[in-house]
Amino acid sequence: MTYTHYYQNKLKLAIIGQSLFGQEVYSNLRKQGHKVVGVFTVPDKDGKADPLGSIGIVNYQPPLDPSWYFFVINIFQLGLMTLQFRFETFDEEEGGRQKHRKDTPWRQRRTGRLCSSSHGGASRGSPSRKVVDAYKAVGAELNVMPFCSQFIPMNIIDNPKHGSIIYHPSILPLHRGASAINWTLIHGDKKAGFTVFWADDGLDTGPILLQRECAVEPNDTVDTLYNRFLFPEGIKAMVKSVQLIADGKAPRVPQTEEGASYEGIQKKSNAKPVTLYGSSMLGGSAPTGQALEVEGASQPGLVTKNGLVLYGTDGKPLLVKNLQFEDGKMIPASKYFSAGESSSNIWKGILSNVAAIEDSTDFFKSGAASMDVVRLVEEVKQKCSSEVQLQTEDVYMATTFQDFIQMFVRKLRGEDQEEELVIDYATKDVNNMTVKMPYQCFINGQFEDAENGKVYDTINPTDGSVICKVSYCLSGRCGPGRGSC
Repeated sequence: MTYTHYYQNKLKLAIIGQSLFGQEVYSNLRKQGHKVVGVFTVPDKDGKADPLGSIGIVNYQPPLDPSWYFFVINIFQLGLMTLQFRFETFDEEEGGRQKHRKDTPWRQRRTGRLCSSSHGGASRGSPSRKVVDAYKAVGAELNVMPFCSQFIPMNIIDNPKHGSIIYHPSILPLHRGASAINWTLIHGDKKAGFTVFWADDGLDTGPILLQRECAVEPNDTVDTLYNRFLFPEGIKAMVKSVQLIADGKAPRVPQTEEGASYEGIQKKSNAKPVTLYGSSMLGGSAPTGQALEVEGASQPGLVTKNGLVLYGTDGKPLLVKNLQFEDGKMIPASKYFSAGESSSNIWKGILSNVAAIEDSTDFFKSGAASMDVVRLVEEVKQKCSSEVQLQTEDVYMATTFQDFIQMFVRKLRGEDQEEELVIDYATKDVNNMTVKMPYQCFINGQFEDAENGKVYDTINPTDGSVICKVSYCLSGRCGPGRGSC
């Protein structure tokens, strides 16, 4: 196969993006014979390169054309941008690579409207001339943006002969914005899909080149939908789109604004601290259980013996079996949400003279005695959770029903576990006994040595002998609220 034949109807491409998706698009485009002249990606994070940023170096092959250039350009910081680039050339005479590293600052504020796809974005800003010159030097005929989280200036978007194409994980014009997969599921869409479109200066508004869709399965999550369809089929579609452009057959279908929607980004700061695991759709008749008000839901959930039943926007029930909290502790949903009702029934059984258990009901003021405390602790362990380390003193510290439930739930979540107090003792045998004495400073609930390691002798006043050496506490180190020595 000749060099000319290999590159017939092939393009010189700049890949602008990141992640494993971007890496796979890069690899497959090269396999198809397209000439990747530039790779633009995010900077290394914690010393680890992005998959797209590392593949060009790790899988470096001597190019068929000695004039081939490979650039890795790292773009970061959305407001004031700093740009790093690394470029490598193949030196035919020396039979190897020469590496050159340059760090070029980009400190020019962007102006005009900012636009961004969830997988690619554009901005009307004006980058520094040095950055534009570096980009133009690669001579790309098409920008391919498989997964791009940066704002890319419009004079770079429009620079190549064929412009820029972007991958977006929704059936545009539905779900424009940065969390399209999440919103597809949140809205209960029956179909999901992706769009490859031509970048313009709008927010995911460019003409459509190619679309693919699939059915949303009942138990789909963001991960399952992405891994089953959006990821593998998206890679194929990006490669096909580039070839359609190379062959002069790529369509440009304008997006309609009828039915168009935009939703904001979903991120950790929007989320709740509880993660739901083991969920599945319920079929058949509605389950029975204790009603539970859920903020923002269209109807109350149900606490059943099998777990927590939540209702979606379509009114269909979803069973959640387990909950995981921010500290990593996981407990059955049925135990967590039934704790209040079960505890209330236990209190009713003990306080037979009380008509109704309310938040303000006081266990002891309602007639309970010490034997009732033992009964309460044992029944709660038996009926609610045998794993909870509930002690009789816990009841004395939380005498009202509201305080008791709050204390019990904290124990369920593992939030009341105190760190073990570590104590080093000085020992002395006196009067046929072994006496153990702490000799360190007690500061903020812990025993600590003096900051400078200084100690002093504690003297027995009867005979002047040294009892032990004690850490010397400096003035201010042990003050009000700091502890004692």
